[in-house]
Amino acid sequence: QRRRSRGRETGRLAQVLRVVDADDVLVGHSLDCDLRALNLAHHRCADTALLYGHPRGPGYKKALRTLAAEFLDREIQIGAHDSAEDARAALDLFELKVRFGPEFGARGAAAREEDCFAALARLGARVAVVARDEDVLRRRATGAASAVRAAEGADLGETILA
Repeated sequence: QRRRSRGRETGRLAQVLRVVDADDVLVGHSLDCDLRALNLAHHRCADTALLYGHPRGPGYKKALRTLAAEFLDREIQIGAHDSAEDARAALDLFELKVRFGPEFGARGAAAREEDCFAALARLGARVAVVARDEDVLRRRATGAASAVRAAEGADLGETILA
C-alpha cells in the first residue's frame, strides 16, 4: 500500500509540474505544508501565514479562518473542509496586501492601492483565475489574468490540473 501511495504522490507532483513553472507565484496559506507533502521547493510563494504577522512574532502563525474573519469579514472552515474556499480566502488576503502594501494589517499602516493581478503580471507572473461563478471571473479576470470556468460540481483542483 505504501508503494501505491508513493505512486499517487508522484502522479500528483507530475500534474502540478505541468501547470506550475519556476516563474509562477504560488499563493496560499501555510504553503510549506503543501510543498513538503509534494516534496517540492518553489522560490516564488506568497504565503498568507507569513505575510500577516502574529502578535507573538515570528514562529507563530494566525489561522486562515482568523485572518479571513479579521480582514475579509468572512467566516470560513465551518463544517467540512473546502480547499476552494481556503484558496479564495488566501488569494483575497494576498490581494489586500498587494493593494494596500506590505504594512496592511499592521497598526498605523498607510494605504495604497494596486490590483494584485496587475502587479503579478508586471512582475512577469502568469495569472489564471479558476472559478464557477461568472461574476467572480468578470471581477477577477482582467487583461492581467486569464479566466478558466470550472464546470458545476467539478473539483477546482482537478479543473486546474486537467
